[in-house]
Amino acid sequence: MYATYEEAKEGGYYPFRFLAMLRRRGGVGAAQKLLNDRYVSDGFLRLEADGRLEISVEAIVLQARFAPLFTQQQLTTAHLRLVSKADRRP
Repeated sequence: MYATYEEAKEGGYYPFRFLAMLRRRGGVGAAQKLLNDRYVSDGFLRLEADGRLEISVEAIVLQARFAPLFTQQQLTTAHLRLVSKADRRP
């Protein structure tokens, strides 16, 4: 997850709230919090606008090496957010 932060910075986006969440909750905890939220994060929307969803938390948790750390519901949420416009803020 820290590598994701660094990649975002290289693209000109500085997700300071994400970094603070990582420091507070750790990588898995931060990802679980984001996936359990009803709506996508502002960071997800920014990465989407920048065409960089491949470095989103949602994309990372779906990788085979990380998926076992998450519930099926969290994985489904990640998948749906990546393939649809669901869960956007009203």
